[in-house]
Amino acid sequence: MLTTAALLCALSPLQTGPDLAVKDLYVGASTRWEIYDGPPGATAILGISFTGAAAMGLCIDADACLVLVQPFILLGPAVLDGTGRTTIVTPIPSGAPLPFVAVGQGVTIDLTGGFVDFGATGAVGGSVASIAGLGETWEPPVDQLDACWSTLHPDLGAVEITGGELVLTPSAAGLPDMWFEDGEGLAVLREVTGDFQVRCTVNVHTPGDTGAAPATGYRLGGLVLRDPTALAAGTHEWCHVATGSGGAGQPAGVEWKETHASSSQWVVSAAADTHRELRLVRTGDTVTAWHRDLGSSTWELLHTSVFNGLPATVQVGPMAYSFSSPPEVVARFDEVVFAP
Repeated sequence: MLTTAALLCALSPLQTGPDLAVKDLYVGASTRWEIYDGPPGATAILGISFTGAAAMGLCIDADACLVLVQPFILLGPAVLDGTGRTTIVTPIPSGAPLPFVAVGQGVTIDLTGGFVDFGATGAVGGSVASIAGLGETWEPPVDQLDACWSTLHPDLGAVEITGGELVLTPSAAGLPDMWFEDGEGLAVLREVTGDFQVRCTVNVHTPGDTGAAPATGYRLGGLVLRDPTALAAGTHEWCHVATGSGGAGQPAGVEWKETHASSSQWVVSAAADTHRELRLVRTGDTVTAWHRDLGSSTWELLHTSVFNGLPATVQVGPMAYSFSSPPEVVARFDEVVFAP
């Protein structure tokens, strides 16, 4: 299911330490709150407020500030596994009245180093929806995203939210309707300021068969980072990480591509399949592209892109494109998560 927090603008500033994602925020569903990137073996407690989050809150120490608006409930404890993850499941009663919000924040307590070390996730969540919305397709789907998201080049394909997934289906192929040099393809973007990382779980497949990779011919989907101030011909600055098909003999691969002053370089490397996790990490003017198999705890570095004066605020989000016509590619995102 698409991470609910990924569809919402940030409820609190990005901070270091563990992070939190929420899935299935529906009345009558079992909501899954996943704490990740925490210290393995630490104890986690989850707070949930049905009022919201504030800009400032109670700080346990410099790395753990609680921003939930009182009253809130506490759940747990739970122990983070060897990868720094744990999941706390909370059912939302089917008779709960709408509308209301549910905002969660996790706290970790690490005693493994011989002293007490606290950590806190950001606050994530949002409006609780009716479970009747599960499985529906909304038109136009961008209305179901928070105002911080926008569709780039909506004339180049369909953007849908269906079955809890964000689905991009390009309807145009080749230049200028693909991500290459001055060309741009279909994307759903939001602005992000400062250093960050964003990861997604995406299945790129041929239309009508979620288990089949798209035909060869450079049909791909993934994450793109774009300089919104460099839009004139010959000035484009962006990079992406994607999975899908490459050229002849490359039925499944992962691609990095970087574009400086509208000049693109790229490499497609072989991959086991086209259903995988992708990640972009921005640190100043440097952006690294990563990928890993589903279920793996180890990221593989694909490429490092160095920009010359990347602005503080960039646009980032899911994208899809095809070099070959007809496009015949679908990019299905069931998770898009931002972290510091």
